Amino acid sequence: MNDHTNLVSLSGKEKIAPHNAEAERQVLGAILMNNAVFFSVSGFLKPEHFYVPVHQNIFEKSAALIRDGKTASPITLKTFFASDETIAGMTPTLFLLRLAGDGANAINVEDYGQAIHDLAIRREMIDVCQSVIESSYAASIDQPASKIVEDLSERLFDLQVRSSSQKTETTDLSALATRLGDAISARRNGEEAPVPTTGLVDVDADMTGFRPGRLVVLAGRPGSGKTQTMVAFARK
Repeated sequence: MNDHTNLVSLSGKEKIAPHNAEAERQVLGAILMNNAVFFSVSGFLKPEHFYVPVHQNIFEKSAALIRDGKTASPITLKTFFASDETIAGMTPTLFLLRLAGDGANAINVEDYGQAIHDLAIRREMIDVCQSVIESSYAASIDQPASKIVEDLSERLFDLQVRSSSQKTETTDLSALATRLGDAISARRNGEEAPVPTTGLVDVDADMTGFRPGRLVVLAGRPGSGKTQTMVAFARK
């Protein structure tokens, strides 16, 4: 099966971009067999994370159908393809049926989804590094190297944040309801309701947490760590 292989050039040598077409087929096939599987990966997996273009298309169309309360299956998806179109030498219907067959016995679909996401981040990291290499060669002599380094740092940090947060945390609704009830009871009794904190003792002592209606401004010089600090606050 043609996986639409892309090549990247590193140190003058062409290499295939990291990907796992089999994992992509397993995830898509499992979704087509059981639409409920979609929600185990939809929190972190997006169409652009798939390497094979037709896989991107199928995941996007499946997601749209499922979120609209409809069924995503080989029968419903085939309508998005032209009747005379071929995919890997097969008709769309046959391709989709085989895809569903690939996922019929799939287990650990979430793990496959995370692998797909991780490989997408690696491909993007390669693109970032190649872009910096090209800009380093093409930069004018009066452009400071620190600007290129700063750009690389920001883009890599963005990748790091998205990589570390690929799994969407779920909240127990009963626990959430309990916390909400406690907050309401505390307000009715004139008590201080719990507020989100930064996790930094000295900062919390000064600002007493994030309170409704309050605007908190985090200021600092460029490169002083404002973004990293806010990410740390958000994770807390």
